[in-house]
Amino acid sequence: MPALVLAMALGWWTGARAAAGRGDRQAAGDPGGTGGAAAAEAPGAGPAVPALAPLPPAKPPQPASRGGAPGHRTGGRPGETHVVRQGETLYGIARQYGLTPDVLMAVNGLQDERIYVGQVLVVDGQIRHEVQVGETAWEIAQRYGVTLAALAGVNPDVPDLGRLQAGQVLLLPRGARPGARGSGPEPDRAVLAALARPGTFVWPAQGSISDGYGYRIHPLTGRQAFHTGIDIAADAGTPIRAARAGTVGFAGWLHGYGNTVILDHPDGTRTLYAHASRLEVREGKRVAQGEVIARVGSTGNSTGPHLHFEIIAGRPIDPEPYLP
Repeated sequence: MPALVLAMALGWWTGARAAAGRGDRQAAGDPGGTGGAAAAEAPGAGPAVPALAPLPPAKPPQPASRGGAPGHRTGGRPGETHVVRQGETLYGIARQYGLTPDVLMAVNGLQDERIYVGQVLVVDGQIRHEVQVGETAWEIAQRYGVTLAALAGVNPDVPDLGRLQAGQVLLLPRGARPGARGSGPEPDRAVLAALARPGTFVWPAQGSISDGYGYRIHPLTGRQAFHTGIDIAADAGTPIRAARAGTVGFAGWLHGYGNTVILDHPDGTRTLYAHASRLEVREGKRVAQGEVIARVGSTGNSTGPHLHFEIIAGRPIDPEPYLP
């Protein structure tokens, strides 16, 4: 009798273990699990383990609201406009399109935040700048905190950034910040005095000056424009040398300038060498004064082989007084 009771107890315990195991596999999603119904049918099994309810289908992603947090958008579609409605503010409209108030004001030429009902605002975030008399591309790039290369990249139809005309309208790259660095600082007198010391510069190429610094008639457009450097006429392939020791800050194609090298110097000034046929250095390389950095050519907007050379001390200055 005790043996019979032990066997019955052992059979009940074994069946309960099997049922529990099947329930565990079902709860874990084991493809071998047979579900609660099968567990209930097992001989001697305990209470059935119910199957888990299926998960609800995932909701498709919803498009972002136009009125979301700022920074989710970088302006509307190209040329998109917004008509001001009753109760709207410049700040609210800027937020709606993911712009800053300063950018929205700059895009629309607003002097302050005042707007009126029915006013049409451009909200594509594309800042435009009208060139003022005597203004240079360097000054504009500094004013908006962008590089000269980026400025050239969004203005492919501008013949030559080195010869801008008053009234010309330039597009500014995305991310331009009005008033980022002022409007082109005046060269520091101490820096200019140091630049004038004998031996500070050497001639960047052997040749003759074919065009000087300042206003002149643009050879391609026939209009008066400001020339931000000097042109040195020379045979194609003539070595272009570093006028000062420095580090290559830019080496590549620069739109109207063609193949260009820009050297950064320890005192914060730069020198620019444009229209090269070939570049001999890469960005980041340190070069000695007189080292060959490129070869004379006629790339970009050019009418013949020459070197366009600039000295930039906050803004481009006339190079001639500083050359030996």
